[in-house]
Amino acid sequence: MTPGSGYPQGQQPGVTTFCGQCGRMVDPTQVFCASCGAPITSAAGTTIGQTPVSPPPPAALPPTAPVQPAGTDNPAQTLTAAPPPPPPSGGWSTSQGTTWQAGMTGMAYPTPTTPATGRPRSRHRVLAVLSAVLLVVTLATSGIWLYRAFAAHQELTAAQYFPRDTLFFAGIDTVQAAVNNHHVTEGDLTKGSGQTESLRQQTGLDWQHDIVPWLSRNLAFAAFPRTAPQGAGAGPNANIGFAYLLQSHDDGLAQAAMKKAADFQTQHGHTVSKTSYGGFTLYSVASTSDFASSSAPGAPGVATVYDPGASSPGVTVTAGKGWALIASDPNAAHAVIDRLNGGSSSLSDNSAFTTITRDLPADRFGTFYVDLQGILRTLSGPAAGVFHSPLLDSYPTAGGYLEWTAAGLRAQMVLKGQRPAGIGDLGGDTTSLAQLVPASAAAYGGSANLGAAVSASQQLATTATGVTTAVGDPFEQLTGTPASSAVFQQPGAVVVLHTSGSNPQSQPGIALLLRAPDSAAADQLLRSAAAKQGWTLKPVTVAGVPATEIDAPSGQPWYQPQPTVQAGNGLPTPKATPAGYAAQVHGTLILSGTQADLAAIINTANGSAPSLAAASRFQQLAQAAPSGASTTVYVDIAATRPANSPAAPSSGGDLTARTNALLVTQVWSASQLAITADLALQG
Repeated sequence: MTPGSGYPQGQQPGVTTFCGQCGRMVDPTQVFCASCGAPITSAAGTTIGQTPVSPPPPAALPPTAPVQPAGTDNPAQTLTAAPPPPPPSGGWSTSQGTTWQAGMTGMAYPTPTTPATGRPRSRHRVLAVLSAVLLVVTLATSGIWLYRAFAAHQELTAAQYFPRDTLFFAGIDTVQAAVNNHHVTEGDLTKGSGQTESLRQQTGLDWQHDIVPWLSRNLAFAAFPRTAPQGAGAGPNANIGFAYLLQSHDDGLAQAAMKKAADFQTQHGHTVSKTSYGGFTLYSVASTSDFASSSAPGAPGVATVYDPGASSPGVTVTAGKGWALIASDPNAAHAVIDRLNGGSSSLSDNSAFTTITRDLPADRFGTFYVDLQGILRTLSGPAAGVFHSPLLDSYPTAGGYLEWTAAGLRAQMVLKGQRPAGIGDLGGDTTSLAQLVPASAAAYGGSANLGAAVSASQQLATTATGVTTAVGDPFEQLTGTPASSAVFQQPGAVVVLHTSGSNPQSQPGIALLLRAPDSAAADQLLRSAAAKQGWTLKPVTVAGVPATEIDAPSGQPWYQPQPTVQAGNGLPTPKATPAGYAAQVHGTLILSGTQADLAAIINTANGSAPSLAAASRFQQLAQAAPSGASTTVYVDIAATRPANSPAAPSSGGDLTARTNALLVTQVWSASQLAITADLALQG
């Protein structure tokens, strides 16, 4: 609010506000445009619901006496130092409730002085030192003020209303999410997934008309342990409660929306109970499905939600104290309401949560937190002591974030190491083999050390205590050579190609690239695989390079274990057919499904065809990816779309349709396991 005015910050009576995205007239008290979902900016240029941030102005100059230049006696030539403009009335408040004056107490411009005729150097030296001190103090004070203004992340606000032992938390600042260079609005984030239509079908609520008018900036979801409601079934989440919180700037409108959703359930034959708790009016639905649907059963886009028990109250909705609440059941709703009323410890008091979120980037708009050990313990129930997970023992919690990048959108989840995992550092070169891959490849997955990555995954696999469990070595099963062998302790890549045939409906080709230690080691690996799978190896030439044809009696592709084929009982011996092709190019062993795939890789390696490494989208994402990667996976989403699909919009619209490529980077070490997904957007 503008101090003393009674109107929202930047809005004054008689001022008409228009949406900067679609140009329609909007209500200046709303955070989002009801027509297109874009954030509404005030006349002052700030987003409604966003605290204006401005460098604190210095304190006003005190009036000074007239300064008469030396050497003149003419009063008409007397110069008066004009004070600077006064600070804004009341000051702009920061998110901590302080004003700009608090950070600049005692600071003032140096008072102009009359030029002196004696000892000028001494006075100039004193003034220089004084100015330097004032400059340092001003910069330090301003830096502290700006840090306090920006440090508090709005999307973490809801964490104080969820239980301390929350298993999963996700918070989104919708206003910050709409501030990006990709012209993505709040509405764009929901169009592609069909969430708005699903919301209408399940609740009868229209996003633009029933939600946007009261929605403020923060959305949050949490899942936490709970005592299963009486009569609950044995579903997988019977002992886990969940709750959504939607921040509201108009409790009356939010309450009306929750009541409309409850009435919608009643109209569709479901029992809705109305209760009161902690000053809130709760509507709880009890039925064979937690939410009714206005379309026929089984219709596309209608989500199926687990019902904790037809005889017990199910999904509960309410609103108040600046939030709309949708909970899995009344008990889960009570847990949140208790904290809205200031009682009980919350997720904000959880040291693991605060430690993880403290390390996340400052420019994010979304925050995630996962208690991995807690989830396993809660889902296992009475069998919690049976399952053992070395991975979760080493990395018990995880934190993540969403942020906009130059290419598009980044999502990262980091599993924090609590104790040594015993896997060493798996980082290294994951993208150089892309120089051998055709630019038309649909997908590329590179590993810095193929064998070490497989061995680490086996070592940290979840097993059942007291049960004989063998986690198979895929390399041993396929080639007869274990992943720990020196031939696999090298960079490698798996590639999905589109060159298998002219038919667009044909299956994509799969190829393996392995940077072999030497030619002899590569030949020995191929012979070992042939013995293991019953292949017949035949020398051929592909694209002018000596190669090997792999024939298999079963006709299965080279990358699938071959079934045992036995002749006899009057049955003829099956004729071997080509299962793949192999060649060595530039110190790299290549295994592919067809001659066309192998030729495409050879031609690319020899420079006669463009490579994936030179593709602009791949380069943009790979160069911005986290360093020290152990695995890099790239998917050309644009290339996988049907040829007759509509062109992706350059701005706005369906966010999914605008996504051209995906790069997933894994950085795996003893201290953390970080998984980063980068999306490249059109426009």
